[in-house]
Amino acid sequence: MPTSTTAGIADDPRLIRVYPEKLFCNTRMAGRCIAHDEDHVFYRDDDHLSETGAGMLVEQIFAEIQRTWGLKAAGLQPSRPPASVASGELAPAAG
Repeated sequence: MPTSTTAGIADDPRLIRVYPEKLFCNTRMAGRCIAHDEDHVFYRDDDHLSETGAGMLVEQIFAEIQRTWGLKAAGLQPSRPPASVASGELAPAAG
């Protein structure tokens, strides 16, 4: 139930939506979400991302900030992106 603090947030044009399923679902197998690949574990349990998975999500958030507002998240970029992200192996699904 929205409170006076949260009422209208969903409609705020400044809100950036990020969809983790675009990183982990339908990337290797249609209709499937992956929790790991041959080299990386993306989830540490049923609900929580691993450091690698979180790094991938942070990159998606920064990309949306850049795309939406044309800003770079100066000083906040991950110091070393996961190899699967850097190589483009697990690029977010289009759309």
